[in-house]
Amino acid sequence: MPTSFCLDKQCFDIDEILDDWQDWGFAGGAPRQKSWRMRRHRNCYLVRTSSGDIFEIYHDRGIKPGEGVWIAYRRKVLK
Repeated sequence: MPTSFCLDKQCFDIDEILDDWQDWGFAGGAPRQKSWRMRRHRNCYLVRTSSGDIFEIYHDRGIKPGEGVWIAYRRKVLK
């Protein structure tokens, strides 16, 4: 589970995980021939930071162990 992340040289502490889900969709839209190698393997999280901001972040696990990378996908704007 994520506890903090950095975006554009600013670091955020995570206070709360609001939601989490798996993304096993196919990369690149709708390929002609779907294959397990083209699948995404992501753990996604909707989080609230200590400053009250809400972000969607995910861990792209990659294909091989240790290849994973964390991505801050989008900042949610509250109305």
